[in-house]
Amino acid sequence: MKSILRIFRDLLIKFIPKKFVKYFIKPVDFVWLVHPRDNSDTLKKFPFLKFL
Repeated sequence: MKSILRIFRDLLIKFIPKKFVKYFIKPVDFVWLVHPRDNSDTLKKFPFLKFL
């Protein structure tokens, strides 16, 4: 149930004015981004790319 509410919250955030978004989402200080190290990692993540 909690995940369904989060889905609706995320959809709502797309359409409300930005000044109200801060009431729904807490600010984030740190974000961990993951990226592939080389081409083999990319193909493991997106196997359809080998056909392009």
